[in-house]
Amino acid sequence: RGHIFLNCSLTESFCIALLEAASCGLFVVSTKVGGVPEVLPPSMIKFAEPKVEALSEAIIEAVSISRRISSAEFHERVKAMYSWLDVAQRTLTVYNNVAKTHRPSLSVRLLRYSTAGSVSGIVTCFLVVCMHIMWRVCEFIWPATEIEVCPDIVLRSNMDSNSNSNGTTDINNSDSINNISSSTCKYRRRRVHQPFEDVVEDFNNENDDDQEVIPPDDDNVNDNSIIMDYEIDDINDAESS
Repeated sequence: RGHIFLNCSLTESFCIALLEAASCGLFVVSTKVGGVPEVLPPSMIKFAEPKVEALSEAIIEAVSISRRISSAEFHERVKAMYSWLDVAQRTLTVYNNVAKTHRPSLSVRLLRYSTAGSVSGIVTCFLVVCMHIMWRVCEFIWPATEIEVCPDIVLRSNMDSNSNSNGTTDINNSDSINNISSSTCKYRRRRVHQPFEDVVEDFNNENDDDQEVIPPDDDNVNDNSIIMDYEIDDINDAESS
């Protein structure tokens, strides 16, 4: 069993390894770089400059500190501070905010890029113009309007009390996410571009009785597509499939 976790990174954005070590009850010694100072509270980590002498001194101090810590307490504190459901919800919020942000015009972006430096600014603007031309060419050859948009993932639960009028769960609601993760039965809906008769035959031959093939019943599904709902016992299986 270890007592101290040493991180000697010269650059680091977050470092999940620090959380994993603290969750296992290890006192952390790390270089003070990037986003590392925001990961753990001072009582769980000792910082040092990215130099051999500074790291050696920090380790010596950590030896005495590690004798007084409780591994179980460290684990519970990390468990209370971080949750993957919370991380997923925050990530979704960031993406939604970015999607709603007004995109500046090419001229405005070139003006901003030009301030990067007398040489680097010109190089950056040149690269941006080249990528913009490439995008226009691709848009002409493969118009975005002709590219099929991937349908949203629909997770449904028979035990979810927060289902909306059409029987699907609002995954943008944090309460619904918690209910989904605690339910015993999960469903995923996907679109398959295959003749309906062929899919029915393949599905009946390869899958168990709990799975069901549903014929198309809306105008958004073309004649060569069907919608399939299949049962998943664990939410992790749904996320990985």
